[in-house]
Amino acid sequence: MKLKEHLTQLGAKIESQKIDQKFDEAQTKLLYINPFIEILGYRTSEHADVIAEWPADFAARSRDKVDYALRKNGTEILIIECKRFHEKVGKHGHQLSDYFNNLPLLRFGILTNGTIYHFYTDIDTRNIMDPEPFFDFNVTDFNDEQVRILEMFCKENFDEKSIIEKARRLTYSRDIRKVLYSEMTNPTKDFIKFIAEKAYLEKKRGSITERIRNLFDELVNLSLPIVINQLIRDRMIRLKPSADNGTREAESKVITTEEEREAYFIVKSIIRRKISAERVGFKDAQAYFSIRIDESSHKTVCRLYLNSNKKHICIYDMDRNETKFDIESIDNIFDLSGQLLKSVSIYETKQN
Repeated sequence: MKLKEHLTQLGAKIESQKIDQKFDEAQTKLLYINPFIEILGYRTSEHADVIAEWPADFAARSRDKVDYALRKNGTEILIIECKRFHEKVGKHGHQLSDYFNNLPLLRFGILTNGTIYHFYTDIDTRNIMDPEPFFDFNVTDFNDEQVRILEMFCKENFDEKSIIEKARRLTYSRDIRKVLYSEMTNPTKDFIKFIAEKAYLEKKRGSITERIRNLFDELVNLSLPIVINQLIRDRMIRLKPSADNGTREAESKVITTEEEREAYFIVKSIIRRKISAERVGFKDAQAYFSIRIDESSHKTVCRLYLNSNKKHICIYDMDRNETKFDIESIDNIFDLSGQLLKSVSIYETKQN
């Protein structure tokens, strides 16, 4: 089975149990983190692949141990620090950093709560863990590009130089985006000066006075949102060249919310008992969020209406009749498992 399929199955399992707040760290390891490690090709029961409670080589702090060390060809290549399910992992970066900085032969560390995986390395200073992860992976919400990056950490693919090069590109790209976002939302004097010189002096309009500089300060701030919106519209047009202008304008206003994504994974985790996860997709619209099979509007399982105070879900039966169910939160979708499974039963073996 492919890596993506394994991850989808694990993500569905996590989504179906996410309302359970009682998992401790040991249960999180057993139920979620160990399977993730196995998916990457490391056998958790084999000392040659995984060492649990691996002692980091501290002098005064020799009692401290990192949760896991992954091995390849007899050498430790990556350490993993684990936290309790649902716990926010970001605040524990210093703990992983302590381990990482005292293990000079290692270049990679992971901090995880079983759902979110933060991948760290030492791009800024060798043997000093960077303060920010170069890659984040969410087992319940990922795309194909993230899977391709994760594949590099599979035991059979692991190559330190290749991963470091990828990490460098990801880190620099992140930093570039931060600078661009900062300049676009709150342009600095240097940026405004650069724009003013390009737009004013290239026309040979004379020297830039204080009045002209203040004018450009105002105009740059007013122009940036317009330019950004134009870039978005241009990209939408390139991505959907066959769509008419009305469709482009409508689709450009559609924003898939985090709540809609969570609802999608809940429905997906339910109906995958009858339908392969790869066949389940969604189509977002301004008025509703639709979950369907085989990317076909004729195979719609349900439509969710979540962007108002009164939330509801409409489920289609085998005759394609629609039944409305009011819900207080997306967790109530689990109560409709029977209706959802009945809706998709007609597509259980059909793929055309």
